[in-house]
Amino acid sequence: MATGTNFISGLSTGLDWEKIVNQIIAIEHKRIDLITNKKNEYSEKLSEWNSLNTKLLAFKNSLNNLKKSENFNLFKTTLATDNQNVKAPDLLTVSTSTNASIGSYTLKINSLATAQKLSSDTFSSIDTPFGNGYEGDIIVNGRVLNITPSDTLRSLCNKINSANSGENPIGVTASIISSNPGEYKLILTSDKTGSEGIKLANGGNLDILNKLGFTDTSRVAKNTISGGVLSDRFLSTTETFHLLLGLNNPQMAAEGEIVINGIPIGSLDLATDTLLSLETKLKNAGLRVSIISETEDSKTYYRLLIEGATFSFTDKNNILETLGFIRAGYSDVYGLIGDMGNTSKGSPITPNTLIKDIDGYIGFSPTDYIHLEGFDTDGNAVSDTLTISENTTIADLLDKIESTFGNVTASITYDGKLKIVDNTTGESPLSLKIYVRNQNGQIDETLKFDSDYDMGTATAVRKREITAGTDASITIDGINVSRKNNNIDDLIPGLTLNLLKADRNTNITINVTRDIDTILGYIRNFVDSYNSVSSYIRQQTSYNSTNNKAGGVLFGDGTLHRVKADLASILVQSISGVNKHLSSLGLIGVSVDRYGQLSIDENKLRSLLNSNFMDVMKVFAVSATTSSSMITYISHGTHTKPGTYDVYITKAATRSTSNPSDATELSGDETLTITSLGSVAVIELTQGMTMDQIVNAINSEVTDLGLTAYLDTKGHLVIRSNHYGSGHSFTIHQKNNLLWYSGDQVVDNGEDVEGTINGELATGTGQLLRGTAGKPNIDGLVIKYTGTQTGHVGTLTLTIGVAELFDRVLYNMTDSTNGYVTTKKQSLENSIKDYEDQINDMEKLLDKRKDQLLRDFQKMEAAIQKLKYQSDWLTGQLETIKKSWNL
Repeated sequence: MATGTNFISGLSTGLDWEKIVNQIIAIEHKRIDLITNKKNEYSEKLSEWNSLNTKLLAFKNSLNNLKKSENFNLFKTTLATDNQNVKAPDLLTVSTSTNASIGSYTLKINSLATAQKLSSDTFSSIDTPFGNGYEGDIIVNGRVLNITPSDTLRSLCNKINSANSGENPIGVTASIISSNPGEYKLILTSDKTGSEGIKLANGGNLDILNKLGFTDTSRVAKNTISGGVLSDRFLSTTETFHLLLGLNNPQMAAEGEIVINGIPIGSLDLATDTLLSLETKLKNAGLRVSIISETEDSKTYYRLLIEGATFSFTDKNNILETLGFIRAGYSDVYGLIGDMGNTSKGSPITPNTLIKDIDGYIGFSPTDYIHLEGFDTDGNAVSDTLTISENTTIADLLDKIESTFGNVTASITYDGKLKIVDNTTGESPLSLKIYVRNQNGQIDETLKFDSDYDMGTATAVRKREITAGTDASITIDGINVSRKNNNIDDLIPGLTLNLLKADRNTNITINVTRDIDTILGYIRNFVDSYNSVSSYIRQQTSYNSTNNKAGGVLFGDGTLHRVKADLASILVQSISGVNKHLSSLGLIGVSVDRYGQLSIDENKLRSLLNSNFMDVMKVFAVSATTSSSMITYISHGTHTKPGTYDVYITKAATRSTSNPSDATELSGDETLTITSLGSVAVIELTQGMTMDQIVNAINSEVTDLGLTAYLDTKGHLVIRSNHYGSGHSFTIHQKNNLLWYSGDQVVDNGEDVEGTINGELATGTGQLLRGTAGKPNIDGLVIKYTGTQTGHVGTLTLTIGVAELFDRVLYNMTDSTNGYVTTKKQSLENSIKDYEDQINDMEKLLDKRKDQLLRDFQKMEAAIQKLKYQSDWLTGQLETIKKSWNL
């Protein structure tokens, strides 16, 4: 406000014109105050509508647990044992899903599943390189790890743990332990329980796993089934084993170096052979073999099956082991350990220690000798001597033992004890008596390697398999079953059993009942949320006639009365498709009082949930039944009406399917390039492949393309989309046109289902038939038809309960775009915005008006002051003239 600083209000006139201006502006501001009051009234209403909207949304949210029938499939379990000294929760915990069913089961936990744990041999250092003889690949749970002579126990541990990370971990954890000073072992622990355990295999010519001490030298069939043995599984039948496994130095064997079931096999080369070529070579040798497939997590894997009641083999360069037909064992290591820990100069002896320098050996003479006798690893009696000279070392004694007692390794332990290990597999006949004698044959008792000179017969000195991987064993209702882990979700439908402890002498009873308490809780929440809305509306619409005062600012609001009417109308609705005696809320124990408040007769409702569960569920939820297994209810829309719908099919859905191939055998090499879903697969086929082999070769490459190859009844090749309907086309390009003589195939003949629902035309997409939007009855209804017949194929009956009906009404109220409560709020917001804009404009005009009045008064003040100056001047002049006249 520009009042200036040159004038003081009323200085010239004596009038307080600033006060006059303020009074004028205050009078004119009353128009703005009226609009401000209106804006505040609308703001107050908007605040109340926001509060009501919050309650409506909370009510809508409370319906989520009631409007779907699957949400009523709640179950709980009780556990009991027949042993008063054992508590069921100490043995087992159980959780349920919506797929459970009422029942009772008797369970006994015989044993828990365990994770396999393997130990390497003992190494004197974790950082000393392994050296020569440790060079090649090992395969751990399908992942190739390359071992080099420069590797150490530490680096190998790191390699394994690095492979057990990322998106595809191998599932094995490595750790190093030191059981005694200077003794280190690498421990491998499976991350999963179960008898499958850790899959170890040599991926090269050398038996590195045995050198590391994890496995023995025995070999047995690995993947056995009734009547045959399987290879490991592979993702392709046409890719080389070299690439499939990632081998660094793939092995090869000349003709006849691999023998299976007494039959010599042709030359094999893992650098060039595939599962298909291996199948052909084994067939050509006269074995019964075939490629089989299995699917897991949407991936297709392939194995080679060699049939036969027995399985014998000769495995040159570990080829059969690498492919997974056979595996090594984990038998205990047998050996002998003396009970005397010898020292030299106070420190434990080592291989470099001179025997004469062993502490306490006071009877040494250059003519002394060590006498050895016992049984070697083949069970033969042996006897030998080692003369002790000035230069004879413990290493010489170890060499003598190894040359005398067969396939053994002799060493000195960290505390100076003599240790002899049988390197053969299984229990050992090895035994040893060891004496130090002089030239007269007398025993020198000043040097002993065992207190009574007799180290006895070999016993287990190390476990390769610290813990065996075992499946859980349980007995349920008298039937023995096993599972790979202790968390079992595929034994009793809808139940997950978490096994905690085995107890063969205790029976556990599992009782499964409906979780009525939780369902009642859902209904209570529904009632409380409705009552919160109802009481709020009642408070707003009430009127106190005594003091003539409305209960709330929304009193008389037509939209609020619409909300009240829409909600109240559902309370008394009868639900079609339900027992007429239980078809409404009031009939099942949820009643409304004269104030619009709901209450629950819990005894009645609980009783009905136990006796008429399906009827109570249908009163609340949406449910559907069909007259044919070919018809499946998928979903409905907010406008779909309840009732029985006739389904009439004029065309069943089909999949894009190629023409059968012209050829039923391959006369030469062929390359197929198949394109689908934006991806390309290239399949190399070779002359002589059977049609079954061609099918396997194609299927191993087109899984990600959504395609499947198969042979028709006449042996012709057919390729088909896995998806029904139009829009799933693919192309087949042939290099030499040996399968389809007409050349490339463009396959786009999949068709969508066509038909009507209740006589109204529906829209087909694949096997889904959708009710067309805007149709009076079927809008939003979606069904799936999996049959091939046309015509009237069945009916679908849809029941819509009060939770769904309330949800629809609340959607019409609160939808963020079209809800009528939302529209009401937006209208108020728009009005408030208009008032605010109007007030701002009027305030600006009033400010200008005030400025103008102030300027006018200032001009008046200035004019009056100027006149006063002129008057004073004239008066002065007159006084002067008067004085001059008086002279």
